[in-house]
Amino acid sequence: MTTLKPQWQKIIAHVQQQDYFKKLTSEVNKQRSSGEVIFPLEEDVFSAFASVDLSDVKVVILY
Repeated sequence: MTTLKPQWQKIIAHVQQQDYFKKLTSEVNKQRSSGEVIFPLEEDVFSAFASVDLSDVKVVILY
């Protein structure tokens, strides 16, 4: 896993405890185990949070 900037660590740790995130992670892991190619690659999932300070984020677009 990517080393997160400290201000993101608490937020992401909280999200990872949520049921929806656990279910999503489980499903993605099953798909990867069955040979499906899923992007971003597992080691890059949180890479954006390693290079951007939370204080610099003004807008998040979810698609």
